[in-house]
Amino acid sequence: MRTGPFYICLLSAICIFLFGSAAFASSGIGPFEISNSDSTANLRIQFAAQLRADMYTSDGADDKLTMEARRVRLSLSGFLASQNLTYKTQLSFAPNSNELLDMYVNYAYCDCMQLRFGQFKIPFTEYRLGSFQKLILSDWTILTRYFGAERQMGFAIHNGLRDVSGWGYTIGIFTGENARASHAVGVPLIYAEKLVNRSDLSEGTSKMKFHPEPAGKIAYRYDRDDGRLSVKGALSAAWDIAPIDYHDFSIRIAPEMHIDYDRIGLTGVGYFGFVDVYDPSVTKLGVTGALIEISYRLNNKVNFSLRGAHLEIADFMIDDARDRAAAIIAEGDAQLDLYPGPGTWEWYEENIAFYSNAGLIKSIDEITFGFGYKLIGDFLKWQNDCTWQINDGSRDYEADDDIHIRSQFQLVF
Repeated sequence: MRTGPFYICLLSAICIFLFGSAAFASSGIGPFEISNSDSTANLRIQFAAQLRADMYTSDGADDKLTMEARRVRLSLSGFLASQNLTYKTQLSFAPNSNELLDMYVNYAYCDCMQLRFGQFKIPFTEYRLGSFQKLILSDWTILTRYFGAERQMGFAIHNGLRDVSGWGYTIGIFTGENARASHAVGVPLIYAEKLVNRSDLSEGTSKMKFHPEPAGKIAYRYDRDDGRLSVKGALSAAWDIAPIDYHDFSIRIAPEMHIDYDRIGLTGVGYFGFVDVYDPSVTKLGVTGALIEISYRLNNKVNFSLRGAHLEIADFMIDDARDRAAAIIAEGDAQLDLYPGPGTWEWYEENIAFYSNAGLIKSIDEITFGFGYKLIGDFLKWQNDCTWQINDGSRDYEADDDIHIRSQFQLVF
């Protein structure tokens, strides 16, 4: 670990803690707004930053302690001509993450229908459509990395993308290509395919291919009059009409339930990922997952959360990934024998040895316990958690267990 960045981040975290708690009113911070004289246009500026210390330990590997700016984001949003016509652009400026996250316009035609066009999260689970700013734990579950949702370019019709009282719906058509390589990348993780971050602003990437992916979500939310009980159920689905081999699920389905009663919250989500492996006309269930999270609000400042997650990969996907990787590696060995030289070695190391990681994991269990302390609501808070990740290997591979201990300051204004 480099001591310079460590002490800089530590000093920044202390400054945020001391300055933030002393300088800002308890009502919150921002966002800052600019309006024209006749109030026909509006611009809201919001900044979010997370400074995280992460201790990582794994069987058979050296322990690691890192300090990083996990997220540094700037959001510009508002309305133009009418409050019914809104827009948002969100950029990431974290180290090694100069990205365009969101860029869309939204038109509220009436109370029951809105239109959205641009780049945004596809409507796949109420859980993932929520903001990282509201999480009690420091980050999402590993299941969102496999199943998503992630941002794509597309068009959607909805009556509110999330937390609609009564019936809520969203249906849209998207490119089928993830704009980012952070979530919904389960298939390439299994097959050890390289991930392309198409939203990266620091280097050029190939244009997104259009293979239509309709996606939709239907939800119902009940709120008791006294405000102490809220129950929400939802069903999400996404269908990639022409999935790219070894990169995309053909179908994803996720039922979920959320219950909030007084100070207790309960979230349950199931994930089902179908793939076309041997024959495009045959779709099989390849990856499943389940998430349960329980939270307890001790008071207006302190929240506790316990999360359990399970991921299971079907044997036929593991076998296909391992056999395919073995064939690619064998072909690379043959090319290296025929054409030895620096160029062949470089190509071999970058493209062939990478596939040795294909199909190694059979299942993953994740248990996370943590608490958050809100200095100023979700605007300035301190998050701490510990994750025990149990990896079950496939075939003769014995996977290692991992432990992550994370402490994070979040500032939003």
